[in-house]
Amino acid sequence: RDRSPSRGLGDVYKRQIQEERLSDSDLIFACGRGLNKKEEIADLKKAAQFFGGQVGCSRPVFMDGLLGAESLIGMSGHLCSPSCCLTIGVSGAAAFLAGIQKSRKIIAVNTDEKAPIFSCCDIGIIGDGREILDELLKRLEDENNEME
Repeated sequence: RDRSPSRGLGDVYKRQIQEERLSDSDLIFACGRGLNKKEEIADLKKAAQFFGGQVGCSRPVFMDGLLGAESLIGMSGHLCSPSCCLTIGVSGAAAFLAGIQKSRKIIAVNTDEKAPIFSCCDIGIIGDGREILDELLKRLEDENNEME
């Protein structure tokens, strides 16, 4: 018998709202194995929240338990059509690409210049997604401090 605490209807309702929000989001920050630590995912969530976006992930991130099924993008997850999808550390497997192909703009960050994601993105950045995310958060923090 499963002895874990039961999930009430409120939990189910919250999960459904999250699922709808990812599919309906105008801005998605999607991560792949290039961001593979809980702290990195937390930082990605901070950036997404700052810009009013949602966080999604590739199947490997989901399988590693870093994000739940409500964040999964692709054939076995959400098919999304945001105005902009920023991918960090996503190689671009066909199943994932099917989930973002209707995005108006795709920005890809990956260390592998031969990653399939670069064949379908509008802007491609060859670099370490962790470093780029750190710099983005630093600039957002600096700007936020200037506004106070």
